[in-house]
Amino acid sequence: MFMTHIWEGPTMVTPQNLQTQILDSLRYGDAGVPQGLTAFTGAGGDFENIPENKVRAFIITPYRRQAPANPSHNDLEYPYEVGKIQDLLKDVLGRTDTLIIPYVAMFPDPDLDYPFGKVLIQYDPVAAWLGRADGSCDTQVAGIELWFEANPMHRYRDRWFPFPNQILPMRTLPRRSNSGDGNEIRLLRGRKVTDADEEEWKEYESIMKRQGGGSCSLPSAPGESAPASSTSPPSSTGQTPTTLQTSFVSSSSEGGTTSPEELPPSTQEPPSSTKEQPSETSTPASDPTPTPTPSKAVSIIIRHVNDDDDYYNSWTFFETSVGSQADGCENPVLDDKATRWSDRDAINNPPWPHGTFTMTLFAEENCQYLNDGKGAGILHCPSMGEGNNVGCKEDAEKSQVSAITQCLYSLALSISYHRAVSCEY
Repeated sequence: MFMTHIWEGPTMVTPQNLQTQILDSLRYGDAGVPQGLTAFTGAGGDFENIPENKVRAFIITPYRRQAPANPSHNDLEYPYEVGKIQDLLKDVLGRTDTLIIPYVAMFPDPDLDYPFGKVLIQYDPVAAWLGRADGSCDTQVAGIELWFEANPMHRYRDRWFPFPNQILPMRTLPRRSNSGDGNEIRLLRGRKVTDADEEEWKEYESIMKRQGGGSCSLPSAPGESAPASSTSPPSSTGQTPTTLQTSFVSSSSEGGTTSPEELPPSTQEPPSSTKEQPSETSTPASDPTPTPTPSKAVSIIIRHVNDDDDYYNSWTFFETSVGSQADGCENPVLDDKATRWSDRDAINNPPWPHGTFTMTLFAEENCQYLNDGKGAGILHCPSMGEGNNVGCKEDAEKSQVSAITQCLYSLALSISYHRAVSCEY
């Protein structure tokens, strides 16, 4: 966590101070803070821009003081200065998704009696813990939250399997929750999980399942027999849905469709057991052609918009490189507002996309993403050849409520996104 306060006077109100007292200090540090942001962005640094670090930046800044009672999101007191800080953060951190959090500047509050303008960072190395009273199991999840003013919801949250220096031994945890009979114990913020906490617990549970090699890995859910990237996740009923067998409508098919039974073998996904243990005849020994290394990627992201008049979700599609994350705040190659829908919980728990989405990808027209709503779907571009599709996979952030990123938040408009699916080809 790197946090700094920028005084309005004289730094923000004196133009010549912008470069020396704000931008240079953020980048390189100054007499008060010897290390600036650049000290942490190199290889292996805490702010290195890699998916594991999930680097995010926030600028909390006042609305224009003469703004109307319900100002627009960009009606700021210092729009030029904030823009320059955004540019610096993009250059130093390598990200373009800095979130602007504007606020109404209120009266002085020397006794800290009011929440106006207050920021709270809450870090907990044991945001969640799973274990047994007999000590046979010990798994924890660390977390951090950003809260602002009196908003009843955190503005940002992240959860992760703790680093070695964050792991706490069982003896440091509250003993009041230990049953003493060896049964499983679940703790959230040091207290026992209740029925009201079950939805929140699911978020930590997914992290514990993926942590790999921990002392208390959870068993697979009913119906799971392969990693999430290989098979569709269990449905809400606990049963594994049928393997996706969606057919695509090619540009020359006059709108006709093909049933799953009629699809060529290359368009049907094999059962999960075949993927885990390919048969010796799945690839003829006489065929020396290696599998091409993917060079392009598409990220499919749910975007949630909430303004004065309405709120809705839409599926957005982004070009990106293999192994990289798309910035969901940027302009997508397709924002399918024609199929937008209203569901306030969808941004927290994204469904699978459902339908056929046609777009231009990497200058190639008539590429189609197809999904029957039961899995990650498939991608087809004309250059792949008739009947040849790319199987997509679930994004690692899809099941994490903490992976929601806000692009914009104001009294009048908020925009946030959640990654759901990725396709590499």
